[in-house]
Amino acid sequence: FNMKKNIYILTSFICFGSFVTMAQVKSVAELEKIRQDKVSQQLEILKSEKDLDKKQRALQALQFVGHDDALPSITPFLQDSQLQGAACRTLTAIYPFAPAQVKAIFEAELKKSNQKIELIQALIQTNYAAAVPVLESLYPQKDSRINQLILSGLANFAAPSSKIILQEAAKVAHYTFEPQQAFEAYVLYLKNTKSEADLISLSKVNSLNSASKSLIASTLVRMSATHITTAWNQFVNL
Repeated sequence: FNMKKNIYILTSFICFGSFVTMAQVKSVAELEKIRQDKVSQQLEILKSEKDLDKKQRALQALQFVGHDDALPSITPFLQDSQLQGAACRTLTAIYPFAPAQVKAIFEAELKKSNQKIELIQALIQTNYAAAVPVLESLYPQKDSRINQLILSGLANFAAPSSKIILQEAAKVAHYTFEPQQAFEAYVLYLKNTKSEADLISLSKVNSLNSASKSLIASTLVRMSATHITTAWNQFVNL
């Protein structure tokens, strides 16, 4: 009798727990309504508040709930020197939900902005991995200074997806030093990703000049003392 009673109690408990859990689970539509309400609250703060800290916190909150519905209200802050960084962080967080729109926003800003360099720097300085696909989508630009910043940023983020972009840019530059600094960025990327085999392979490119060979050699040595001999053997004829 006791065993049956225990089983009955256990079964009742499980059923009750399941009922409570089901009651607590919200539908997709309900969750979306909650998200939209939170977005509206933060957008109202951006619109009406004059306090800089409150605006910054609103932009930060939008990183977690904002989708394409928040983009028109965030974009103007890319021109605000005090909130530009926060706006960049928010846009990079929204990028996975609206990649085409976010890319278009940055491209439009780069065309009209008098602070193009500052905008790319702010994007890089977010230190968000989410900034990588945005930077990748913006390359190349007509301005070699912007390209240099983008390539340097990608080299420092060192994401696997950036390798082909950096590799091709270095190849187009004929593995030489030029204003875009594509070759230096590619070598830095290989250093940051500890791609010693790729560096050694790069050192064997026939068209390398002495300056390019020296950069690769010094990078290999900095990566590991075991490459002192490798570097010497590869570049003894500099």
